[in-house]
Amino acid sequence: MLVKKSFELRESFLNYFKEKGHAVVRSSKVIPENDPTLLFTNAGMNQFKNYFLGIEEPQFKRACSVQKCIRASGKHNDLEDVGKDGRHHTFFEMLGNWSFGDYYKREAIEWAWEFVTEYMGLDRKNLWVSIYRDDEEAYNIWLNNTGVERNRIIRLGNIEEGDEENFWSMGETGPCGPCSEIYYDYSPEIEKSFNEGEKSGEIIELWNLVFMEYNRLEDGTLENLPAKNIDTGMGLERATAVLQGVKSNYETDLFIPIIRRIEEITSVKMDKKNQVSFQVIADHIRALSFAIADGVLPSNEGRGYVIRRILRRAVRHGRLLGMDEAFLYRIVDSVVEIMGNPYPELREAYNHVKNVIYNEEELFLKTLDRGLDEFNRTVKDIKNKGGKVFPGKGAFILHDTYGFPLDLTRIMAEEEGLILDESGFYKEMDNQRVRSQKQTKFKANFDKEQWIEFKNLDKTVFTGYDTLVQDGMRIVRYKKRDDTYYIIFDVTPFYAESGGQVGDRGVIESKSAKLEVIDVKKMSEYFVHLCKLIEGDIRNVTYTGRVDEQRRRRTMANHTATHLLHYALRNIVDRSIVQAGSLVAPDRLRFDFNHYGPVPEEKLEAIENLVNEIILKNLQVNVYSDVPIEEAKKMGAVALFGEKYGEKVRVVEVEGISREFCGGTHVRRTGDIGPFKILKESSVATGIRRIEAITNIDALKFFKNLEMILKRASNLLKSSYENIPEKIQQLEEKIAKLENELKKSRKRSFVDEIEKSVEKTKAGDYEIVHLSISDSSVDEMREISDKIKNSLNKGVVLITSSKKGSDISSVLLAANEKAVMDGVHAGNLLREILKECGGKGGGRPHLAQGGGCKKTEIGKVINLLKKKLENVA
Repeated sequence: MLVKKSFELRESFLNYFKEKGHAVVRSSKVIPENDPTLLFTNAGMNQFKNYFLGIEEPQFKRACSVQKCIRASGKHNDLEDVGKDGRHHTFFEMLGNWSFGDYYKREAIEWAWEFVTEYMGLDRKNLWVSIYRDDEEAYNIWLNNTGVERNRIIRLGNIEEGDEENFWSMGETGPCGPCSEIYYDYSPEIEKSFNEGEKSGEIIELWNLVFMEYNRLEDGTLENLPAKNIDTGMGLERATAVLQGVKSNYETDLFIPIIRRIEEITSVKMDKKNQVSFQVIADHIRALSFAIADGVLPSNEGRGYVIRRILRRAVRHGRLLGMDEAFLYRIVDSVVEIMGNPYPELREAYNHVKNVIYNEEELFLKTLDRGLDEFNRTVKDIKNKGGKVFPGKGAFILHDTYGFPLDLTRIMAEEEGLILDESGFYKEMDNQRVRSQKQTKFKANFDKEQWIEFKNLDKTVFTGYDTLVQDGMRIVRYKKRDDTYYIIFDVTPFYAESGGQVGDRGVIESKSAKLEVIDVKKMSEYFVHLCKLIEGDIRNVTYTGRVDEQRRRRTMANHTATHLLHYALRNIVDRSIVQAGSLVAPDRLRFDFNHYGPVPEEKLEAIENLVNEIILKNLQVNVYSDVPIEEAKKMGAVALFGEKYGEKVRVVEVEGISREFCGGTHVRRTGDIGPFKILKESSVATGIRRIEAITNIDALKFFKNLEMILKRASNLLKSSYENIPEKIQQLEEKIAKLENELKKSRKRSFVDEIEKSVEKTKAGDYEIVHLSISDSSVDEMREISDKIKNSLNKGVVLITSSKKGSDISSVLLAANEKAVMDGVHAGNLLREILKECGGKGGGRPHLAQGGGCKKTEIGKVINLLKKKLENVA
């Protein structure tokens, strides 16, 4: 049966290659695992990179998958092209099949040709193929094994001259090789050359077959991979468009429901004028939904920054459709409806995705208005100077600070009759990129250092689930940096940091040496022990490792407690809560989760109570190893944030409570955790909350400390523990009463002082009242001036005050309503007077204040005030 719908194409592709002996591999997340060279998974082969490099032994010789990909950063960056045509996307699905040292060019070419012609039903007359310029083997296979005509085989590329056409690479470094592509011709009846057809868009790339045989190093050198491999990729969106007879991917069943939803929300129909905005929004909401579901959150750096930029670009295009309020989050429903079956993680994260998008939209709508203000200020400044160019630096500020895409700034500048300095913008971007690369460049230098090798093994066997002491440990390899030894053993009881749990500590000994283990890290399948040499020297002998038992048991208690905390949060706060990070250490635990707004105090108390209730039930904690991942999901096991899972997983079950995928160490029964105490709940990022807690001996120490504080408070207050709050309340009431009496006393004192210090004089028609008060606040001075000025017919009140022991006075000048109506401005008067007396001041017509005037200058202040008032009169 020929396929027509997108979901049929996915299924048909996987079934076809399954019949050819390929393992069907689930899509990995859009966040690459253990590969700092990439921000996002940008190709189907990313999850198999270590197989191609020979770092890991492949679990299978042949594989196929439909991979979630995002291309919005780095070498493969389609962001700026999205929306302009119907074929570029930030998020897309890649159909791929791979061979790891098994079959090679003949099978890859023959199977690809069979699938497109017989299963997709594409007519041969619509197809072209390309090969790398001197790949004679591929040329002969196409010509002799598939029957493709000679004039339909195109030679492209020349890497020696910098032309990498038909030479594919994953990034600036990594696996690469020559490739052969299958192209689709939408108009075979029109006579044209291949170049003419590709330039016009009538001929498009359909399926890329990469013959992976090289690894590109940082200096550009190509070295042979351990084995020849096959890596193919066909974009599902483009292939679906071909099947459904349309030239734009946005006209397929993958996008039409999303576009209809946008029309419904905006009350605008898509047409040629607004087509770009519709396509940008439809594309970007898919990228946002998948990235956020896989654990990415908008931020100002790394992949979070890319996602923020994608979202803001979509919001900007919403503005062009008349949307002044948050709306993107309402389109998530359509994405889940279309993609939720092949990618159930979308359904599971539905509420989380909507919440993150909504809050980020609201944030940018405020930023957008501020950015427009910044743009308008820049334009005004340019025009005032008679300029015609909008500066690149200004565009970069709008882009970097306010999230304005370059094309938005360009359009707005053109509307103002200005030319955008794009070269200046890209110069600023390059400078930022250099700064970013310095921070994020893959730190692989350590791995390139020379190891001293004793034994050839490809992994460390971990025995620490069952024992804390291991005899017969042999060193595989080691190296020394400064005073730290980095040692890989063939077997170890020491847990390596992963899944949020810290590495073990302890001692490793032999007849020749004693080592203190200060940490353990994972490096691929190896456990690297960071050690200090206490005595002796490193030799190729057997060692015995002893994990610090007390430290491990405290860590185990905290790890199981995080599972209980996760369960409690989902049951008490929100079922959609998922873990967004964690730290499991011996002395504390930290649990990050998606949620908007603080968790109320009463719910925190309920969470703490529920966790302690489960602990007191002393429930069995069961561990199931090597469970097939689909079976684990059927068990209801929850996958945790940021973890990569193979075909088989380890499931930790708290009997009757929770099941989670977890490779960490745990207690045997919940009672082993001991008391659980929440210390703090806080925000760590937009939409992410954090709970910090303690258990076991650390919780007991916390309670003991509280008891000591209570005892001290009890002694000071001469009260029982139970009556301490009541005693404190009584003290607060007593203090408030005394403060009130003190205020009354001060007021009485002020009255006496005022009566003694009031000086009255006139300047023309104006009455002047001056009084000097010691150690008075501005509020008190204002209160006094209000009472006095209202008793005057037309006049001003001058009050001076100085702190005890100070020679400097504060000055307040108040004018009543009649004086102001007559032209008196207290602020201007005080500013001019104090300037002549060495101080500063100013204010409004009715009231002004200042300072910096010496006491000896007060007489001068009064005289100047008289003169200036006489001039007003």
